[in-house]
Amino acid sequence: MSTELLLRERKTLIQERLKADGRVLAADLAAEFRVSEDTIRRDLREMAAAGLCERVYGGALPLAPSALSLSQRVAMAPERKAALARASVGFIAPGSTVFLDAGSANLAIAQLIEPDLKATIVTNTPLIAAALMEKPGIDLILVGGPLNRAVGAAVGARAQRDIEQLRPDLCILGTCGADADAGLTAIFFEDAEFKRLIASRSRALLVAVTNDKLGTAASHAVVGIDQVTTLVLEADAPAHQRRHLRGIWDDRDHGWRERTMSIAHVALWTRDLEGVASFWSRFFGASVGDAYESRRRPGFRSRFLTFGDGPAIEIMEGPWVAPAEPEGVERTGLAHVALSLGSGAAVDAMAARASVEGILVSQARWTGDGFYEAVLRDPDGNLIEITI
Repeated sequence: MSTELLLRERKTLIQERLKADGRVLAADLAAEFRVSEDTIRRDLREMAAAGLCERVYGGALPLAPSALSLSQRVAMAPERKAALARASVGFIAPGSTVFLDAGSANLAIAQLIEPDLKATIVTNTPLIAAALMEKPGIDLILVGGPLNRAVGAAVGARAQRDIEQLRPDLCILGTCGADADAGLTAIFFEDAEFKRLIASRSRALLVAVTNDKLGTAASHAVVGIDQVTTLVLEADAPAHQRRHLRGIWDDRDHGWRERTMSIAHVALWTRDLEGVASFWSRFFGASVGDAYESRRRPGFRSRFLTFGDGPAIEIMEGPWVAPAEPEGVERTGLAHVALSLGSGAAVDAMAARASVEGILVSQARWTGDGFYEAVLRDPDGNLIEITI
């Protein structure tokens, strides 16, 4: 058998391994084919030059999906991108400044943003800007400069100068490839340069990745996976890719969390928005967000109350809100809001304070179910359970 035939067979087998395993390691291939690692590295270099794989340290990865225009990508797997968007849109906090990068999944996120959400959205992508134009709560900033048609966005020197003036709370970054070792990558050099810049200027980084991009790499590095704050994957993302990514997150302080669904916030009606906001701030140390006034529903006002990393409470006011039910009357709907204080001593201290102010309903105690808790009321009569 000729040397050339052996080489072709070896490369064919390497492509099969890439397709099956999502990556290959030079040391493993050398042992399997009984050749030197130098021979395998030469094979991988030749395959990369021929556009068959992407070389990475110690081996190779499949190529990222080929470059298509943004309008073409939008038409591909829209239901999968919509599912990623539903899991991602809740990370856009009221009152925050968010950069939405070019990408078909990011366009789906823009389309799902609630019209009355009060936030500032910055984008370099005309299609995303168009999706946000009719959302009255959004302050929209479009980064300028020449449009790169392949990317579907402005990514050149003018766009980069604009971005240098910003410090977003969250960057929702697009990516061409995502891998535990290669990190996030882009097909075009200028796009990768732009992405690196906006990622470096953002306080948090979220990336929503479809399965076809997992375990692949494009030609230009953007950031390492360990720099991503939140990685949103499809529910059926391949198990071996999850394992590789989990290894990166396990090395970080906060560890790996697989997020599926969680409560974003609880909403309470009130007839005294400012009085109730003051109560939650004074009594529980809640951070009170800016007041929001609806343009679609005259008289509607709301504020968000936040407590560390937990779900927020939205308090809402309107002239149509009826008075609260008499105390002691249980009714269909919200039963109580529960707050975890972290210790029994904290529960005792807050219960004592509530007693002094005349709003304590139930003394701190161990329940028959093994919970240590007390109950108090807010100014509207809503029950608040405080527990360890």
